[in-house]
Amino acid sequence: EVPSIPDTIMAGLPIPNVCTTMPLRDYAERVWAVERIGSRGAGESHEEWKRRWEKTRQGRLWKTYLLPSRLGAVPLGKLDKYAFDAFLTGLRLRDGSRPKYDTVRLVRAEYKAMLDHAHRKGHISQVHIFFPLKGFKKGGQHEQAPLSFDEENNLIENAASTMHAALFAYALDTGVRPGEAVSLHWEDITWGASEGADWGKVYVRGTKTRESLATLPLGPRSSSRLADLHRDNGHPESGPVFVWHGKSIKSFRRALT
Repeated sequence: EVPSIPDTIMAGLPIPNVCTTMPLRDYAERVWAVERIGSRGAGESHEEWKRRWEKTRQGRLWKTYLLPSRLGAVPLGKLDKYAFDAFLTGLRLRDGSRPKYDTVRLVRAEYKAMLDHAHRKGHISQVHIFFPLKGFKKGGQHEQAPLSFDEENNLIENAASTMHAALFAYALDTGVRPGEAVSLHWEDITWGASEGADWGKVYVRGTKTRESLATLPLGPRSSSRLADLHRDNGHPESGPVFVWHGKSIKSFRRALT
């Protein structure tokens, strides 16, 4: 039975030996998710907070692939390359087919980001190695490894401007498509308890399909960076968020040049 976790642990101060014995799904929901999106907001129930996490790019990977699997029941300290390989061997979509190679790489990258965090906090003694990915259909594009959580933060911290930092943080936290990212307007943002708080939400414009229309939660990084940009621009109430040299950005690729 998993020991009860006091509020101080939920606030980001977990006890290492308690975390080591926690099943992966408990650690992901009670420790790693707090790192990703922050703790519960004022008046927010646990179920509301959990749904907010599951709407993020990373949370969707956990909800869809990792948490329901047998791997989710493995204690954090018992995770190894064999347990993860067994998880991949049994990984199937709802129709029984195997997920695409690129999807599996994203799942593995998010899982490894969680392991890296657990290792930094002293919750595990080391990050296990991985077997090569085999048996998944590759796309036609050149393989490119996803950024780790530390690499994402380095990209944001070293961005050329406040605007670029906000754009990168927003895209990385929400997982929106490039065209959806640059289409963000100030009126699409609902700030948290106060501007710059660790959560808020955005309405996504320019979606590719009707099914992808959504209101998505912001994480601490994107909320903070967007608030910085909002302040630097004089607290506008409407208009495009990402403007460079007086012109709104229409292409994510051009924003990088």
